[in-house]
Amino acid sequence: VIYSLGFADSLGDEMVVALLDWAHGKLRAGGRVMLGAMHPNNATRGLMEHVLEWHVVHRDEADLARLFKGSKFGKAPARVLKEPQGIALIAECAK
Repeated sequence: VIYSLGFADSLGDEMVVALLDWAHGKLRAGGRVMLGAMHPNNATRGLMEHVLEWHVVHRDEADLARLFKGSKFGKAPARVLKEPQGIALIAECAK
């Protein structure tokens, strides 16, 4: 398993695909990558951006599917998990 939580949401799409490609190359057959993201419906987004000056790239399930399909995984994540508030997402995909 390779996981990235709180990192990919600071990267643009091209760099996320490069990260996924790197992970794909490091995984054995059947290995899994787990990639974290923050959903655009983040109710604390205004606080994060304007008060804390914490800017992240917000992505939804469709964005994650597009990034995984554009990487060496070549397919959408098998599942996307959400925490109870629906802000944090974790996309899981097997090699």
